[in-house]
Amino acid sequence: MTSASIHRLLLTSCILLQTALPLFAEEATAEPEQKPASKVTLSPETQKPLINFDLLSETTPDENYLPVFTQVLNELEGKTVSMLGFMVPYESLSDLTNFMLMEVYVGCNFCPPPPLDQVILVRRKKREAPLKPHDYVDGPIEVTGTLRLWTKESTDPPFTTRSFLFVLDDAEVQSVPKERFSPEKVEHRIKH
Repeated sequence: MTSASIHRLLLTSCILLQTALPLFAEEATAEPEQKPASKVTLSPETQKPLINFDLLSETTPDENYLPVFTQVLNELEGKTVSMLGFMVPYESLSDLTNFMLMEVYVGCNFCPPPPLDQVILVRRKKREAPLKPHDYVDGPIEVTGTLRLWTKESTDPPFTTRSFLFVLDDAEVQSVPKERFSPEKVEHRIKH
């Protein structure tokens, strides 16, 4: 097993253990409150729906501890959307074709991991040789890709389907000016 595989396994295990149980520990006793679609705006860069982590956090468990997504997320499933966040390595430090997108940067082993509904797996198209692998972007980014929501019928490998509620496929990444990102998120990133 390579060190990158061990790193990925440990990181995902920590995220799952510390976030999955609290997220699904309480039974949902009522239908989740449907918030208005005002949390979805258009990205000024891509003109695609720009969703945020607050919308993702409205995902609740049902009586079987399976995720219940909001009507807005269900309507965006399979559509191209944009999100702002920070890149966190997932499979490799040398090629970030796949990475995790988080609202705040988690760059320290002593910081608690984010909840399961605050982590998105991003999968970019692999580049054909002789192009170099995808590089790490340090700072706020906007990711645009096809939104996929976890279901029991997901065709992804079991490791992926058990680790992520949200996936952005065929994603494109671009740096964004810090002014477009909320100041407290940028300051959190700079301090850590």
